[in-house]
Amino acid sequence: MGFDLAKDLKLSGSYIKSDYDKAGVDDDGYVATLAYKGAKAAKAGSWGLSATYYDQGMGTVIAHTMDGVYFDEGFKGYSVGANYTLAKNIVAGVTYYDLETKEAGKDTDAQTLWSQVVFSF
Repeated sequence: MGFDLAKDLKLSGSYIKSDYDKAGVDDDGYVATLAYKGAKAAKAGSWGLSATYYDQGMGTVIAHTMDGVYFDEGFKGYSVGANYTLAKNIVAGVTYYDLETKEAGKDTDAQTLWSQVVFSF
């Protein structure tokens, strides 16, 4: 679900609930994203910024599609990213993830810096 807060500023979020049935396991979570503008492949010089907070229990993580390192036991943390259209149909992006496990008794975290250049045809 998403809401336009202002021109070019959007807040979106998801609540996630699983039927994972094991005592003491967090079976729900949420993801919230604040995004400003966004690079458009057809418009050189366009750009965007985003920030996301994750709080996902073990039952909500099967095969996550994010580019950052995550934990199958559930995780919480954030990502911040930026994208920029270098030339028509060439968009560069960079995202930083800072996540930690939700598994009891473990103090494990991971930071990932992900960059990419996407060519559209």
